[in-house]
Amino acid sequence: IARLVDRLGRLTYQLKAFAHKTRFARAPVDVLQTITNAQLLVSQRLHDTDVEFVVQVQPTGLVVPAEEARLEQVVVNLLGNAIDAMADSPVRQLTVQASASQDHCRVRVSDTGPGIRADILARLFEPFFTSKPAGTGLGLGLMISAHIVRELGGSLRAWNSDGAGACFEIELPMATSLEFEIND
Repeated sequence: IARLVDRLGRLTYQLKAFAHKTRFARAPVDVLQTITNAQLLVSQRLHDTDVEFVVQVQPTGLVVPAEEARLEQVVVNLLGNAIDAMADSPVRQLTVQASASQDHCRVRVSDTGPGIRADILARLFEPFFTSKPAGTGLGLGLMISAHIVRELGGSLRAWNSDGAGACFEIELPMATSLEFEIND
């Protein structure tokens, strides 16, 4: 409970800071720990919707320069959207893969839902655009997530997988030999 309260406090701080355009200090953030924290925050939803959660991180100890709570916020948003997308799917598997590629880290979140319609795919990161029914989504989560990832020097993109489901990929620079920003 104490860890959850601490995370909620950091999230509240992040939301206030986002509204005020505050600069954040980047520090080395363990990618697996971020995924684990995000999983904890959506664990009840995973259980309630009978979603199998798979995590694959190679190499272990993968670190990126980020602000921990903000990166966690992005991952939680992607996990929540994937859980929502699989609501009517007979097979519900949510997979998070992280890997190093040269000087970048890629974190991929994929689901076994119906995928993203072509007319929606082009507008995913627009503010107030949502495919969810009225009252269930504001259309800000992906826009804010893309903004956070850009501020961290990375990118967020989405596509449909060949079989079924959607894939979202966060690409961030690796933490090696990087000078971290000092909070103003």
